[in-house]
Formats: sequence, C-alpha cells, structure tokens
Amino acid sequence: ACRDDEIAKESAIPGDESVHHGALTFALVGELQRAASGATWRDVFERAARIVIRTQPDQHPQIEGNADREIFGLRELPPMPYVEVTDRASTTVVVAAGSLHGATMGTIYTVYPSGTKDTAGVEALGTVEVTLVKGTTSRARIVSEKPENSIVPGTRAVTTLRVTTESALALDNTDPKSRMRGMVTLDLLRRDPDGAWGVATNDETAGMPVFVSGDRIAFRITNTLDAPVFVNLFDFSPSGNVQAKTRGWANMLAAKGTLDIGTDTRNIAMKWDGDDATEHFKLFASVSQVELQWILDLDEASRDTDPVAALNAGDWCTQVKSIRVRGAESAPQPPAAPTA
Repeated sequence: ACRDDEIAKESAIPGDESVHHGALTFALVGELQRAASGATWRDVFERAARIVIRTQPDQHPQIEGNADREIFGLRELPPMPYVEVTDRASTTVVVAAGSLHGATMGTIYTVYPSGTKDTAGVEALGTVEVTLVKGTTSRARIVSEKPENSIVPGTRAVTTLRVTTESALALDNTDPKSRMRGMVTLDLLRRDPDGAWGVATNDETAGMPVFVSGDRIAFRITNTLDAPVFVNLFDFSPSGNVQAKTRGWANMLAAKGTLDIGTDTRNIAMKWDGDDATEHFKLFASVSQVELQWILDLDEASRDTDPVAALNAGDWCTQVKSIRVRGAESAPQPPAAPTA
C-alpha cells in the first residue's frame, strides 16, 4: 500500500464522508471492477496508484512480482517498452523518462491509450517531442493529438530510440551540480576460505578481480548521503544478457545505510564456460523511485561538496564494477599430490 518509510492511509468514500476504507483497497477494488478482459496487474496497478497518490500525495503504492500476468489468470503478456505520461499542462506533458533513461532533447514519443500492450493495429493518440530533460523526467511539447485533450496522465509513450547495452553501460550523470556522485558506491565481495566476506581485490595481470565459474560473489551498496536513495543493480554478462540483482523497483537504502546482496542465504555464483571475458555490474541510484524495466528490455565529473546543498528530486548517479570471469576448466589446477 505504500513505501517502507510511509504510512498507508484511509480515504472517505465519495459522497459519504462517514465511511472510510484503505486508500489502496478502495482504489484497487474499483479498478478491478472496471478492468477489461486481458488486463494485467500492471494495468490495474498503474490506475489504482494514480488515484491513491492524487488523494494521498505522501503515499506511493508498490508492486512486485510478474506485473505483466493477466489478472486472476496464468497468461503472461510480453511487456511493451513504454514510459508513462505523468502530467499535463496546456500543450505540454511530463513523461517518466529523463537523462537516467537515456532521454535527450528532441526525442519523439508516440502516445497510445492507457493499457496498450502492443502498438500493432492500435491508433495512436498523437506524438510529443522532448524539450527539457531532467534527471528522471522530461517535459515534452504536444506535436499532434487526436482527439483533443486525449494525451493525459496514464497514457503510454513509446519511442523508436533504442538504448544498447554499450550505451547503457556508458550512461552517467555528468551534471556538475549533482550531490550524489561518489556518494553511493558499489563494492564486489569475495568469500575467503574461512567463510568471511571481503572486498574483492584486483588481479595484478587482469587489472580487475578474477572470478572462476562456480565462485560465489556478493555485492555491497553504501549510501554516505544524509538522505535515503533508491538503488538498482544490474549484471551485464559477457553473453549480452542483462539481469537484475535487486528485487523490484522500491529498493530504498536509508541515509548512511548499507545493503549487502548475496552474503546470506541468497547464493549468487558465477557461471561461465567460455574463454576469459569481462562481466560488468552497474549500480543506478536516484533520489526518486524510477522504473528501470528498459534495462532488462535491452537488445543486446566532479560533484558539489557544499554540505548544505539540498538533494534534487531528479538527481541520480551510477557506478560500474567489472570482473574477469574464467571458465572452471581454464582455472589453474593445484599441483598433483606426490606419489610414493
């Protein structure tokens, strides 16, 4: 019903102020009643969440799991890459994609109705062009629209611009005013023979840590800021696959907090059977919670040190750590035991 640092509120029933229900419960039941055949949990959640946030601005519902599964069914629908239109003012809109998502000035989005899962055969509502890029959102002007005033919050904006794994790895916040640069960090951890976890050191020859297939690996994310941030960690494998190492999108890391992944019962082991290759782990951290599904859909310098500067809601940062992965068969073998 809300984020970990929030409280789930109750809302009065419109027309009868004496009756109250949980804000999310009331909105969710209403959207389930209105859901059309083939609607997914994502469709229902997005509409319900907007209602809750409109009535309770300090309550942000969350969803985890397979959001693209048909409600009360087993069919899983492939997610369509899109970003939501979140606000409208006269002839401009706000879309939920900023520099963190690779948005740039002049990017064109084609807008479709809420709930659209495949653009084939679906008539677009119009197009918008990005005129101002912020950290996690962008302002766009409405280039065309039919019918009038149909591009509203909740509609889905799609662009032909596709980010590659190479450009995603290169993506960084170069804003010199960013307070986050270097303040949210990633460490790769290795387990020693005694079972203790420590920061993996660089191999002298490879210039980076070396992990052999089968070795366990863990991660430590540290937030040295005086405010909480949202963190998401992705694994860019040598084969071109991208996997999320964090769960969901509401991974809030407290101020001065540390998050360890893989040091407890979650066993994360390297797996590689090819020649020596480089694997990258990229951390995304942002002041605002962001949807980073676009990374999983991939086809393939200084900071302000002013201690009183406020964190901007659109601020974000990244960090990449790389390792050399080696197949088990190519790993150095221990010397054979002496024979009599």
